Amino acid sequence: GIKENTLSALHIRFIAIDSRYQKNHIGTAALETIIRRAEQLADNWPIRLITIDARTDLVGWYEKEGFKKMKENTPGQDGVTIAMYYDCMKFSDELVEYMQEMCE
Repeated sequence: GIKENTLSALHIRFIAIDSRYQKNHIGTAALETIIRRAEQLADNWPIRLITIDARTDLVGWYEKEGFKKMKENTPGQDGVTIAMYYDCMKFSDELVEYMQEMCE
């Protein structure tokens, strides 16, 4: 799956907002901008996912923004960060429905 490098991904290394400016939706705006730009790039480049190693205390925030937890973390990651991804594929629900209809 995803962790075995079978899908093209854009990896976010760091997003950090100075503590003086947190809780002003700056991080959300930054992440939404990254997602929008990655989705635009995915129209022409083979980018399927955005990945991030989220701090454990921010997992809920990333989930609100559409990220999902990966099934497994990289060794040494447990307790510090959680591997997460955002699927840039447009119309994925329609694709899954189509595939299910075709395979029945």
